[in-house]
Amino acid sequence: MRSPGHCLFVVCTCALASSPALAHKLNIIAQTDGERIVGSVYYSGGHGAAGIPVHVLGPDGASLGEIVTDKDGGFAFTPQADFDHTFVCESDDGHGAEYTIRAAELPAAMLRPSTSTSASTSISADIERAVARQLQPLRDDLARVEDRARVRDVVGGIGYIVGLMGIVSYFKARARLKGN
Repeated sequence: MRSPGHCLFVVCTCALASSPALAHKLNIIAQTDGERIVGSVYYSGGHGAAGIPVHVLGPDGASLGEIVTDKDGGFAFTPQADFDHTFVCESDDGHGAEYTIRAAELPAAMLRPSTSTSASTSISADIERAVARQLQPLRDDLARVEDRARVRDVVGGIGYIVGLMGIVSYFKARARLKGN
């Protein structure tokens, strides 16, 4: 008969051995930057996914093109129409992700240039680009932080396992006492 300590060791070993699978979760994030949509594809933990094809789809699912990520997982696309753009990527091992830039997020000056360029339109476009540049690193950091396994999550999971093993041990010991 195996001891509870042996069972706990096996369960913990399996739990620790399975955690690297999260490192292969693929993520994608994008935002407008001037006249382009820029983004990055990365694995959990923040490492950029280089050489990943990113398919750009229109609102009806029609293909608008394909981009391949650079060495850091970055990509850029210049939209030609004022509608939602969905970016879909999949790695060789089958992990995939998608991200949609809504038409409302596209700068008005980018897709609807006026015939007479006014100073207010130019200033508005400059402000949109400046805000987008400042927000992109924050959005990237937030997305990466949300994907990381936190120490408290790991400790909590181990706590659940230990608790369940304690309950099982209690009932086994109680059954043995009743049998005697």
